[in-house]
Amino acid sequence: MRIKLILIWSFFLLSGSALAQVERLERIEIDYKDEFYVKGLYNFGENGVVLSAVEDIKRSRRDPKRMYVFYDKDLLELESIEVEVPFRHKLMATHEGETEIHTFYYDSRKGDYTVVTIDATKTSRKEFTGTIGKKLAINRFMVMGNTGVLYASTKKTRILYILNFETGEFKQVELKKGKKKNKLFVIDMLCLPGENEVAITVQEYAKKIMLSTKTYFINRDGEVSEPMALDAGRWDIDDATPTRIDDDQVLIAGTYSKMKAAGAAGMFISSYTEGDQDYFNTYDFTEYENFFKYMSNKRQKKVQKKIARRKSKGKEVSLNVKMAIHNIEKSGKLYYMLGEVYYPTYRTETRTTYVNGRPTTTTYTVFDGYQYTHAVLSTFDMDGEKVDDHIFEMWLSYKPYSVKRFIELNVDDESVKMAFVDGDVLKTKVLDQGDLVDDEDIILIGENANDKVRYSGGSVEHFYGNSFVSYGSQRIKNKKDKNVKKKRNIFYMQKIIIE
Repeated sequence: MRIKLILIWSFFLLSGSALAQVERLERIEIDYKDEFYVKGLYNFGENGVVLSAVEDIKRSRRDPKRMYVFYDKDLLELESIEVEVPFRHKLMATHEGETEIHTFYYDSRKGDYTVVTIDATKTSRKEFTGTIGKKLAINRFMVMGNTGVLYASTKKTRILYILNFETGEFKQVELKKGKKKNKLFVIDMLCLPGENEVAITVQEYAKKIMLSTKTYFINRDGEVSEPMALDAGRWDIDDATPTRIDDDQVLIAGTYSKMKAAGAAGMFISSYTEGDQDYFNTYDFTEYENFFKYMSNKRQKKVQKKIARRKSKGKEVSLNVKMAIHNIEKSGKLYYMLGEVYYPTYRTETRTTYVNGRPTTTTYTVFDGYQYTHAVLSTFDMDGEKVDDHIFEMWLSYKPYSVKRFIELNVDDESVKMAFVDGDVLKTKVLDQGDLVDDEDIILIGENANDKVRYSGGSVEHFYGNSFVSYGSQRIKNKKDKNVKKKRNIFYMQKIIIE
């Protein structure tokens, strides 16, 4: 391969907790300075991981070549595949399936597309081609077997395509709305476990007023179900994520808010049986026992007193919280719902211009990214009743300019494990029967004693069993150790066990 592997380490670190144990295993470092530079990693559990790299070329009318490097579950390299697509085709969307990577390349002038599928289990590739509309903006793309679901838009309308990769044919799906003037927005689109159906949640608006929230299901044959309407009463729905429990039952959970509010007031969970809504349960954030725990004691008491004072006067109290919701996780007879709370930050900039030789200074307010403060983990029983809630501080040093989900949640019969990366630190938390039994911070660095991390940005994902994989980019300096570069710009992968 033409990606330079510079270091492989095997070592372990045990945490000091008697109830839980964290063990660091293999770490791989890959040099960024090469013909291909690393773009990311796809995680396929016991089938290993696939590293994605892009050809380092200057401006070109063709899309750069891409390389996929296969590793087994012990992070041992197997082989690599290069992908080169037709001229003028640009990579527009990627869908990571359970065992495959699907990339959608598109020529907007002609409407031609190429779907390249990388199979992690067979370390192989295959391609499908076809033609759809011209000059489309590709918004979302999902794959189930030989069926693709594509959500695209033009200047005037939004279009849902169902693609048949075997025949190259497609059909457009028109989602129902009350009036022609009303507008539809897709707020969530995901491929459900098993990859047998794609769930699409759509909201209908009229003059900026939310009229309805509906969820459609599309199967592998391209058939679209009747919509499940979410009856939220007087509330607006901010986020809604469906989870199929069995052939007849579906759960939809997310956040709700007051009409036209700037953020969410609480979490909801709703159940459907054969398309009919069984219940819609709401849980206001002000009623959460630990919601303000991330604040200082002084500020927490001040906020809680203010809420109590307003309630004593008979006034309705609701928060405006911005929250990134995760998919629902199920273990036994409990459902787990995780949300990450954030707020927008701004900075001021001054600019000086000269008119007729005289300076004029203007001050601007500029968006400066989202600050993530804490996460809320709610547990619900089979009837949608909240059992408990837990709050975990985040306060990430990195402020993204788009909404992201940083925490990896893994639920099994024995415990609930969470992990996220902040700079060069991996933070892990373990819950057992509702109690926090382990809370560890682990430095993500190699075994060189004199390595100094000057920059680090990464992610963590559940791998398989009790293992997780952390990956990202780092800039490291080391002026003392021999046989080590003084400066390293690397992409790293590290396997971690959380017991």
